[in-house]
Amino acid sequence: MADNVRRRNPPPEAIAHVESKGYRVSFHHLDTWAEEHAHEFTVAKAMEMDVLRTVRQEIERAIRDGIPFEQFRQELTPRLVALGWWGKRPMVDPATGEQKIVQLGSPRRLQTIYWANTRSAYAAGQWERAQRTKRGLPYFVYELGPSEQHRPHHEAIANRPTVLPVDDPFWDTHYPPNGWGCKCRLRQITQFEANEIGAPEGAPEVKLKEFRNKRTGEVSMIPEGIDPGWHTNPGKARAKTLVSALSQRLEQAPIAEAKKVIADFWQSRAPEAYMRMAEQVDLPVAIAPDLAAELGATGTLISVSNRAIGVKTEKHAMTELGRFAEFQAMVDEDEKVKRPDGSRQFWKQLDGTFFVGAVRKMASGFLRLVTFHSASPDRLDQVRRVEQRLKGE
Repeated sequence: MADNVRRRNPPPEAIAHVESKGYRVSFHHLDTWAEEHAHEFTVAKAMEMDVLRTVRQEIERAIRDGIPFEQFRQELTPRLVALGWWGKRPMVDPATGEQKIVQLGSPRRLQTIYWANTRSAYAAGQWERAQRTKRGLPYFVYELGPSEQHRPHHEAIANRPTVLPVDDPFWDTHYPPNGWGCKCRLRQITQFEANEIGAPEGAPEVKLKEFRNKRTGEVSMIPEGIDPGWHTNPGKARAKTLVSALSQRLEQAPIAEAKKVIADFWQSRAPEAYMRMAEQVDLPVAIAPDLAAELGATGTLISVSNRAIGVKTEKHAMTELGRFAEFQAMVDEDEKVKRPDGSRQFWKQLDGTFFVGAVRKMASGFLRLVTFHSASPDRLDQVRRVEQRLKGE
């Protein structure tokens, strides 16, 4: 029986997980692999965008409105039938050129689609919430779900019992769901409850086995007891791969479009979530082809580390998140000075207050925003005097 997501107030992180995805047309479920599911919405053999959009609309509605599976199936089935995506029909496998008789829509397939997408969304949402609340609830405990039969490996993890810090590497590969139909779960608990449970110290032993993706040829090492493709943490994967994919697309997009996407990004809730993450990711803050050429950078994108946002340095603290959307204007106006360390410092008056931001080319060749804060006009004069001294040397 499929899991039902009957929740009146679904966590916004779960909704954001599915709403933030792009689309990927694929023939086989192995065509979209592991972490790729974190930022691409796909349904095997849904080769038309109309079908993908229709399924996604209903998945989003199911999560947002807490729609149970039977209602999901009843409302989606006639829409898929009208689009011709139902039953069996011949289809050419684009990877081999071979024509096959394949199963399109069916009650069983809709159950799988519903389960995989809703469970992954809630898992990703739980991870993002855990990053906010781990100071008071620093541990996860692994628990079995309501299934009548449990996989032996999952049962062993739960019965051990397994209680580990929220950021323990064990959850990178054993974050439920851990396979098709898996209903295991993590419960976030306090230090007191962790002590009460009295779990063994350290993570369970993890044995790896080799898995070759027959569609792509990629070889992965998968923990025993975890289904191939489910060996990732959907929350971590979503954060890292989403930013990586976004940065790649921005480098390739027209400059005007890239600037708009970056501005929208900083006016959304995403930066706040990334700021709470334990893992480091680089967030895009501006596109600067002229500056990249001037400094000999390997890319035109300026990024800022999520660890640097809001962190106080000896002299300054980074500015509020909404201001990062305006850094592009500072770069575009080219009011910059050269600093002794070779970086470039940009100045601009925003709503009556002067702001300064410094960009440096890192050893990797990429451009990094290393500081961004308010400052007095006198500070600009001081920096310009330093620049004049550098020119005179």
